[in-house]
This record gives sequence, C-alpha cells and structure tokens, in this order.
Amino acid sequence: MVTKRISGRDFEERLRTRLGTWCDIAYDSNMDHLYKIDFTITRFRDTFFTSPIGIQVTLKDDDVRKQSEFLRIHRSGRVVPKTVFLEVSPTADLDSAATIAYIALGNLTFSKRFQAQDIKVVGVRIDSDSYEFFKLEENAQVIRSEAVNRDPTRQDNRLVGEVVWYNAERGYGSIYCPSRGEEFYLHIYKADPALKNILQEIAVTGFCEQPIPVTFADGGYREGHSKPQAQYVTAA
Repeated sequence: MVTKRISGRDFEERLRTRLGTWCDIAYDSNMDHLYKIDFTITRFRDTFFTSPIGIQVTLKDDDVRKQSEFLRIHRSGRVVPKTVFLEVSPTADLDSAATIAYIALGNLTFSKRFQAQDIKVVGVRIDSDSYEFFKLEENAQVIRSEAVNRDPTRQDNRLVGEVVWYNAERGYGSIYCPSRGEEFYLHIYKADPALKNILQEIAVTGFCEQPIPVTFADGGYREGHSKPQAQYVTAA
C-alpha cells in the first residue's frame, strides 16, 4: 500500500477539501493576499457554532518570519475573531493530518479552557497521529534565542548519541544520549541531508539493526512530548 504524502503546491487546497467534509469553508484569494489567511472555517457542521476561524497552513517547521507576520496581523482579532497558524509535518499522511487538524480545531473552538482564555491567534503543530498548541510570540522568542545560543557549529552545544529506532513510514524516532542517560525525540525534518538519506533507506519500522551515530543539540521539551527534542541532528 502506497502512503499519500503531504507535498507539493496543492497541499493547502487538498487539506481544505478534506476539512470541507466536516466544516463549511470559505475561500477568498484577497484574504490570502492581504491577511495571510488561506481559508476560513465558518461553521462546524451539526453544531450551532458560527464564529469564523481563519487558517494559514504551512509545511515549514518554525518559520519565525511567517509566524511573526501572522501574529502582527491578527493579534487584535479585527480581521477574523480567531486565527490559527497550522504547521503540518511534511511527512504526515494527508488523510490522517486532516483528521488530526479537525480534532485540534474542534478542541480550540469548544474547549472551556480555550473559551476562558479568549485566544485571538494560536499556533497548532500537526503530525499524522498527534497535535500540540503553541504560542507564536513565545515560540519566536525561543527560536531566536536558540539561533544565538544553540549555534550548531559550536561544539560546546553538541551532544553525541545514536539513533536506536526509527519509524521510516512516519518520519520520527529516538536518539539515545549516553552522557545524559536519556532518549531524545527525533523528527526527520530536524536531520541534515546526509542523515535524512540514511534514515529514508530504513525499510523496516522499529529498532535499527545497527545504531546510527549522530551529533545534535538539545531542543528542550515541547507540549505533548514525554522526552526532549533533538535539534540540528547530523550523521557523525
């Protein structure tokens, strides 16, 4: 069975079509051009919810420029009452990602926790089987700090470890770091080109027959993950 990968210039349209099976969706090219909104969810079907949610979709991981611009435009809620910066993993399965996005947007809309906070703009990261919310302003500050303090060329910021298992179908795995005595979450879009080629050749899901030596930086914990994330991962 061939897995549908999310890729190509038509991604946003394909995701919009999938979400359209559960939601009423409006598309206006002017909203995209002026306000960076790819489409707007106007109603969740079979509910009385009518307050629109503006969505921008990206396949780029932690694009600070895009996030900052989106936040600048929508922090007041004047264009659309609520907006979402939807960051989707490029390795995610299209149908699964659409389902996860629908669940995340429903949670954002109907959860009492989010209703009490009256959030105007929020980020959502989507994978094939999980999602996490994040604050765009805080995320941008963290990334800028990492750019200064976690320069991948600085040896004092590098850790040594081994990729001990990797799911080639989903694009993620685990790195064991002996000096820390713990595992780090690995995603393929955090790997350098040489390591990506090695990982993509792994045909069997599960433990690697031979651990793959790597160096990486500690990316810290993210909401929804039980272990820290590896950043700037390179084949050793």
